[in-house]
Amino acid sequence: FKFGAAGLFHISPENTAPLFPQGIGQFILVVAIAAFSWGGFIAIVEVAGEVKNPRRTVPRAIVISLLIVLLLYVVQTFVFTGVLNWQEADKIGPTAFIVAAGRFLPPVLVNFIIFAAILAMAITINSIMLMAAREAFAWSRDHVIPVVFNRIHPRFKTPERTILVTTIFSVAGVLFAADLEKYALMVVYALMLAQGLGAAAVWRMPKLMPEIYGKSLFKFSTFWRNFTFIGCMIVFGLIFAFGWMADYKTGLIFTAIMATGLLYWRVRVRVLAGRGIHLGSTLSKLSRETLEELEQG
Repeated sequence: FKFGAAGLFHISPENTAPLFPQGIGQFILVVAIAAFSWGGFIAIVEVAGEVKNPRRTVPRAIVISLLIVLLLYVVQTFVFTGVLNWQEADKIGPTAFIVAAGRFLPPVLVNFIIFAAILAMAITINSIMLMAAREAFAWSRDHVIPVVFNRIHPRFKTPERTILVTTIFSVAGVLFAADLEKYALMVVYALMLAQGLGAAAVWRMPKLMPEIYGKSLFKFSTFWRNFTFIGCMIVFGLIFAFGWMADYKTGLIFTAIMATGLLYWRVRVRVLAGRGIHLGSTLSKLSRETLEELEQG
């Protein structure tokens, strides 16, 4: 915040034009990569079951944190591009933000910004790992993955095995030593796909599951359901398109991972059916349990 507030008085107007010097496509690609930093908002919902009074706390946490982060991101980005010419920033590379801060802040505050940036990245990664571990735990509980992962630590009450697996995959990713932008783009692809499916579910829920939708605490009107679904499809489609154009190899890897997951799902359904377990029935049971919880709450 200090960076943005102090930098507003050091902006050179000529640095802000043209608005998209590399074209709208590069802008959308940067937006896609930057969306990695917003992954924590999704994690808030994923861990709602471990929060006291989630019906009140979770919506407030999302709205308040979203507004604060939005303000900080907009101000800081505006100051950065206004203080440092984009061509000069391109030549400097990843440390350009620090160079820009050093032009109007004392060294002590510059070092603080460096520390805060590292801490912010660590928090974002931690929130995504937390979300992934909880999702894997739910998959295990519902037999999507082996139930051996459905274990809670007796002391800390956390899904210890899924956290361990998530950590192992994270360390393996670090050992590959790929560019941060590639990992961020991969995560954003996955988040966009998940959110797109979520938007489609909200759009279709009134027709497919009217009982659950009728008991929901938060309901979208027809307009907002259509707006959310169509908006997600357009925005996510642009992000995928420009992301592929900028780095098709990352897109191919993501597609291969998704194809592997789809193949695993089909094999898993057949294996469980041979054991007398039907995933369709399991998911229907979850829907009924959700409806019962809504009726009780």
